[in-house]
Amino acid sequence: MAQSISSDDESPLNKTIPRKTLIFLISTLNASFQPDYEFSCCTSQDFSRETNLELVKNAVDSRFISVMGDYYRSVSPQLWSVIDEEINIKESEIFSYHPDGTSDPFSESGIIWSFNFFFHNKKLRRILFLTCRADCKMASNDEDNEEDEPLEFNNYLTFEGVMD
Repeated sequence: MAQSISSDDESPLNKTIPRKTLIFLISTLNASFQPDYEFSCCTSQDFSRETNLELVKNAVDSRFISVMGDYYRSVSPQLWSVIDEEINIKESEIFSYHPDGTSDPFSESGIIWSFNFFFHNKKLRRILFLTCRADCKMASNDEDNEEDEPLEFNNYLTFEGVMD
């Protein structure tokens, strides 16, 4: 089973994902990455339920801060406010996706780290998918192999998603 960032001592019953929810999560992945990737082979073991919102926020914030530093610190409250406005975080279940590392956008060459969180609000019948990956520019330019070429840094925080 995928490792949750929440408490390690959760009972297996708390980690069980209902079949209907699993279908929604997989459908969200497919809609987000089609036609390049297909996730129908995913199982509940690729996902975990996150029970601690603060740990999820910390995981997201620490990744973004490591890349964008003070710029992210200034937009972090806005990010979490927009997420809350769209999905009502306190009434949502949070899931994370932990890919198998073989056939998905998170296991391509040069990927340094990634995160994938789903905020599922049953009452609103809505899923918000928050995903990000950091890739090494040098790994994607292996054939060029010009050592003197400076690495580019994009200081813009962009968000993609599907909203109903």
